[in-house]
Amino acid sequence: MDELILVYTTWESEEHAKKAGKYLSGNDSDILVAT
Repeated sequence: MDELILVYTTWESEEHAKKAGKYLSGNDSDILVAT
């Protein structure tokens, strides 16, 4: 159960990072490194 939650949370973070990257163009690298 915990593993499933962890995977879901990671997927959510990646999706949010992609969306944030669209607004913060140029900071994509920083976001990818941070996540």
